[in-house]
Amino acid sequence: MFFDWEELEKSIFQCKSAWVLGGGISGESAGKLLKTLGFEVHLLDQKPNSNWDGWASTSVDTNPPEKKPDLLIKSPGILPWHPILKNLRDTLVLSEICLAKLFFKGTIIGITGTDGKSTTTALTAHLLAGTYPETKMGGNIGVPFSSFCREAKGPVVLELSSYQLEDSPPLDVKFSAITNLAEDHLERHGNMENYALAKWKIRSNKKDSVCLTQSKFLKYMPKNSWEIASNLEFFAPPPRGSFWIEENKIRTTKFTYDASQFSLSGSHNLENLAFAIRLCELMAVSPDGIQNRINSFRGLPFRFETCPKEWTKKYPKTKFINDSKATNFHSTLAGLGNPIPNSQLFLILGGIPKKESLDPFFGWWQISKASLFVYGQASKDWKNAIESFALTNQNLTYQLCENLDQVILNLKEQLIPDKANLVIFSPACASFDQFKNFEERGSHFNSLIQGTFGTS
Repeated sequence: MFFDWEELEKSIFQCKSAWVLGGGISGESAGKLLKTLGFEVHLLDQKPNSNWDGWASTSVDTNPPEKKPDLLIKSPGILPWHPILKNLRDTLVLSEICLAKLFFKGTIIGITGTDGKSTTTALTAHLLAGTYPETKMGGNIGVPFSSFCREAKGPVVLELSSYQLEDSPPLDVKFSAITNLAEDHLERHGNMENYALAKWKIRSNKKDSVCLTQSKFLKYMPKNSWEIASNLEFFAPPPRGSFWIEENKIRTTKFTYDASQFSLSGSHNLENLAFAIRLCELMAVSPDGIQNRINSFRGLPFRFETCPKEWTKKYPKTKFINDSKATNFHSTLAGLGNPIPNSQLFLILGGIPKKESLDPFFGWWQISKASLFVYGQASKDWKNAIESFALTNQNLTYQLCENLDQVILNLKEQLIPDKANLVIFSPACASFDQFKNFEERGSHFNSLIQGTFGTS
């Protein structure tokens, strides 16, 4: 599918007024960009943000102005069936990502997937920066594209969620990656085929473009929809693929990279590194330029991050891991891997569950014998399933809690200071029942650990 970006650019400059539906960071960034372009900007949100006062009009999204706008920017968290969208069928509706792309003429590397997209995005930007010092990173990873689209001079690496892609036309990204696909966000997309089709929008049909993915992604696509896509490269050894993992090495068809000193553990992180390396090869980064930066990458906050020992001096033999970024079981199980020998394992789950089967987790729980804590909405939604499974596996223990604070208090009663323990906070759920986002959730976990197991 081709999309005429030149025509869209002409249409934008014929517009004079814009509504921004959703006042989060991407909505605010898009609104500021439009204001600098001379637009009359109006924010619509459930709770209008006072930060907009003075440079934009605001109102509750159930009470929009009578005069319709020329343009509407839809924030990714807004559902496609929002009533305002139904009433603006003749209005130009764009995503923040689409708006920003109109003002950036350089090379975009787009990365999506159910899990690993943030780490792969950060890795790619890190590896690129040695050769392209003006590399910028943004998108779903926390920095809106519209906040730097006009100033960026080097390549841009964007993490793109299925929501951002669903809200956009085909983005015509020169180099892209769909790292994987697992059950997630089905409450919005409805089924795996729709979810896959949203991700598919990241790729370009242009001859000089390349999209990296795994062949198993294609099983979710409509039959024959991908067969004409000649610009795909697969994560697999030849002849099927062009980049793969071989023990502690990343192999591509021409080069081999040593990953033995790579700071992130787990096969899933080697996959993330493999995607990042191949994307950098496509950007003409030399093998030495890539290899020299692999070992200096330190990972992302709240993605299987080990808490500093100075936070937990009262429990010197206990390792605490903050994986707040894990918002589904696919991500949680990828991080957990195999249990560490000679350690008592405690796992904390909780939040708003996704529409996914508990069976893979139950299989892991049965083998690991982890002491389980579940809080929030998940403690209610999963109560019957957990109780039933534990009855048939009587050596499994669990506690259902109201909130994360209660979990940590109950956990303290079970931990023995001079015994080797491993505590993993990997919620496998969305955060929105008790927190604004996974970052706030992760920060709260850190503060609880410091306050409960430190020296204070």
